[in-house]
Amino acid sequence: MRVTTPVRASMMGWMPTLFAAGIGQLPETLASGIVNGCVYALAAVSLLVVYNVTGVINFAVGDFLMAGAMLTLLFAGPNGDPHRLPLALAVLLAVVIVTAAGALLEMLVIHPRRQYGTIFLLILTIGISSLLEGGALIPTGSLTYGLRPFTSGPAVSIAGVLLPRQDFWIVGSTLLVMGLLWYGATRTRTGKALRACEVNPTAARLVGIRVDRYWTIAFALGALLAAFAGAILVPVTYATYNMGIPITLKAFVAWVLGGVESPVGAVAGGVSFGVLEAVVLGYSPASVANYGDAVPLLLLIVVLVVRRRGLTRQTVVTRV
Repeated sequence: MRVTTPVRASMMGWMPTLFAAGIGQLPETLASGIVNGCVYALAAVSLLVVYNVTGVINFAVGDFLMAGAMLTLLFAGPNGDPHRLPLALAVLLAVVIVTAAGALLEMLVIHPRRQYGTIFLLILTIGISSLLEGGALIPTGSLTYGLRPFTSGPAVSIAGVLLPRQDFWIVGSTLLVMGLLWYGATRTRTGKALRACEVNPTAARLVGIRVDRYWTIAFALGALLAAFAGAILVPVTYATYNMGIPITLKAFVAWVLGGVESPVGAVAGGVSFGVLEAVVLGYSPASVANYGDAVPLLLLIVVLVVRRRGLTRQTVVTRV
């Protein structure tokens, strides 16, 4: 499996030895950043959904993404084993299993200990992350695996920029998922109940909404988004058991960059971070680019110092 660009490799923390991109490669670098940013955006929205409803920061989000990628590989076969399941069915099964796992972990691990506070629950999610990584390490070892693109064929040239076909799947799927989330949040009873739990859990209970149930739904939805991101990502990069932690860190930065409470901001933060990362790593000398994993931490510090509310403007209302 070939990693299509140097920036794709950097998502997993694998730094190529040469980052001296010429100015002529800027359109390709920006396109790669947008594609990476879509994956960060899905993971950031996963963080946002769980946090808005439960108040818990789910640091296992990257490992749910890893699980989605690994299960897709398991069902479809590494590098597209023709004797395994069709890709569409492999993705569906992977997402369903990870979604169910997210719901079960909330019911069995998170929810019974909710009275201990958000810091304790955050530490629990870190433990879940380690559990998922250890579970993936046992059958896979430290090997890396690749998967064929969803659509075979040569790269597509747009304005002289060669774009792998999987890029269109990633961007298109992200837009579709965001549209479905908007529709679900504004047009369905479940979505409106989730929003009620987010705005005022006490009032939601008073009108008959079972807030406990919507904690489970929020974790399941967060796991679904992360697993789907992993499934569409794996054809353009290599999957390994420890890919989750770098993704979690970058998703967290994207989430904070987008303003913590805004879904639109989370998407904007993910794409913005992806583009910034691509430009920084693409145009830095190798000696600097080798420290590419420090980029999200530096950006997080800048955001917290310069614009604590992220990219989106939010009005704070205090009730008295």
